Amino acid sequence: MNKQNLTLPVFRFAAKLGKVALLSFVLVFSFILRAGAQVRSISGAVDLYFPFDNAVLSESYLSNSSSLEQLDAYLASNTPDQLEVVTFSSPEGNVYYNLDLSRRRARSVQTYLETKYPALKGRIILNAGAESWDALRGKVSSDGKLSGEARTSILEIIDSDAQPDDKERSLKALPEYKRLYSSFFRNLRYASVVIPAGSASNVKRSEQGVSSSAGVPFSKVNNRPSGFAGSSDTDILFDLRSSSVNGTESNAALLEALDRLLSRISEDELKSLTIIGSASPEGPVAINERLAGSRAQNLTDLIVSRYPSLKGKIEVVNGGENWEGLRSAVQKDDMLSAQERQDILDVIDSPLSAQEKEARLRALPTYNHLFEDIFPSLRSASVLAGLRPNAALASTDTKLADAQVISGGKPSVPADMSYRSVTREYEEEEIRPIVAVSTNALYDVLITPNFAVEVPIGRQWSAYADYSFPWWVNRANDRAWQMLKLDLGGRYWISRHSKTDKMDVLNGHFVGLTGMAGYYDVEPKHEGYQGEFLAVGLEYGYAWNLGKKKKWRLEASAAAGWMGTQYRYYIGNSTDEHLLYQNNGKLNWWGPIKANISFKYIFSHKVTRRVTK
Repeated sequence: MNKQNLTLPVFRFAAKLGKVALLSFVLVFSFILRAGAQVRSISGAVDLYFPFDNAVLSESYLSNSSSLEQLDAYLASNTPDQLEVVTFSSPEGNVYYNLDLSRRRARSVQTYLETKYPALKGRIILNAGAESWDALRGKVSSDGKLSGEARTSILEIIDSDAQPDDKERSLKALPEYKRLYSSFFRNLRYASVVIPAGSASNVKRSEQGVSSSAGVPFSKVNNRPSGFAGSSDTDILFDLRSSSVNGTESNAALLEALDRLLSRISEDELKSLTIIGSASPEGPVAINERLAGSRAQNLTDLIVSRYPSLKGKIEVVNGGENWEGLRSAVQKDDMLSAQERQDILDVIDSPLSAQEKEARLRALPTYNHLFEDIFPSLRSASVLAGLRPNAALASTDTKLADAQVISGGKPSVPADMSYRSVTREYEEEEIRPIVAVSTNALYDVLITPNFAVEVPIGRQWSAYADYSFPWWVNRANDRAWQMLKLDLGGRYWISRHSKTDKMDVLNGHFVGLTGMAGYYDVEPKHEGYQGEFLAVGLEYGYAWNLGKKKKWRLEASAAAGWMGTQYRYYIGNSTDEHLLYQNNGKLNWWGPIKANISFKYIFSHKVTRRVTK
């Protein structure tokens, strides 16, 4: 019997490659010296960039180092009354996820600034935009390497009224998508730190706006004059490009009045509750409609969190861009001349599309006044309560009674408002596990290469296969440690798992059934055993989550049962080139058959599903 030396198979686990964004962006930082000023002031925007699907501000990424140096040079000698941080993500992936990503990027910049300059605490305004479609449009329009036909096709998709996720699918179907992604997308994942203009009272209004790369001006949206005609004391107000309910003084007062009303009346007395979300008319219409719907839904979620019995009973209305509110505010505004007022109303009442109206308004000399003093009141959500006739309002609820509570009926909603809420039916991304791979550290210590794959089935079942393959022979040919072993088994995970978090699998206590078979050749020194074996047994173990993303596990387990083998005993000749058969036998064993301490990684993928609420 000749024994052949076999080479050891080498298995390496592939490391996940991080997606790296691909093109740098030119930083714009302008200095304006104001005549007669004692302290230098800057008007401009400093752009900071983020890697794909990342909200951590890295000084070494792209041009961030030089951008932060310029920002630090300014802040070292100036403490502005207000800094605005406007963030965007590239137009890829679910729009709701991207909006949350933009918010996290804004908070990351805020943390950096407030940590380095404590005097800025309370002076930073965060405005998160979901996806940078306007910036992408500008880059495509100026890209000389695209053919005219390709540019037209791309711009038609960008300018369409389709939902952002639908636009992304249309772009991905184009042959030019790979170029768009590699050339532009990493420049669209950014935070723009807007440096305010000087605060002298004689600065013209038109000099105080700062434009973003998308061509939309940003300004102080929270210093609206008290009692201004465009404001509404009965609406929850939102920051620019934000759908988060902020605890401002006026918002807090309205929510308190709503709490008093809802806590006092019974469910039978409340005939209807309607929430209308609105956006100011600036920027892409599709984004504003999504923003208006999100504002209405976020306020609804807040109310339901306080009053769970109202879940599913609130009518959520997407009011879109609030042109009617703008018209009403302009008519009441005594800061406009008669001619300025008429010029604005002519644009609002024209048959032009919303996008064309916005372009006309931006061309008017009064646009900065509209943006700073009227638009903030249009970024709102209205709560309309309809009470049955026997439900009387207390005097303490007059704030609501003025405009938002109607006794005896259902509040009327403008006919042109869509009752389609973006959160009644929308696409949602979730991460689902595919397969887990692992290695048994106990076998590795014994120089026994091995790997296992495990597939989760639902929340509480899994199936696995485990392969071990040590195949060692020393140079003298008188020692051997060779084995080919395959384990197959199924497990039931006893621990309770989340019904909503798909990654909450393969953790906690489990029991299982395992079976194994294989071949071995063990020669400690000049003599040894060869044979085949079978084993079956019951398994118990526990797995711990490692890391916040729930993709790593540390697992410990053991199995006991029956193992049977037929073996052949042999000795080697003087050079161990031949194995000399001596005898054979059988062995049956009842007891421990396997022990396992393994590190496991779960591969996953994102799934987009349509959710209806």
